[in-house]
Amino acid sequence: MSRISNLFGPDGRMHSVLRTGSMVTDLSTGKSGFVISETGSTSTVSDSDGRLHQLLRSGSMTTDLTTGSTYISI
Repeated sequence: MSRISNLFGPDGRMHSVLRTGSMVTDLSTGKSGFVISETGSTSTVSDSDGRLHQLLRSGSMTTDLTTGSTYISI
């Protein structure tokens, strides 16, 4: 099942993110990655460059602990 989320990013742009299974694609930038693990409000995602990102969700906010970027779900 696919799911699209609209996120307002720290770069001031809107990001439409498509998730199909464990694959995640930012339709705004064309970058993709894979969800490696999910537990409660935390996720580990491998991006297209092979870097791992630790994501923490709290309500409508998602923080990439690896980069320090925060995204707000709209």
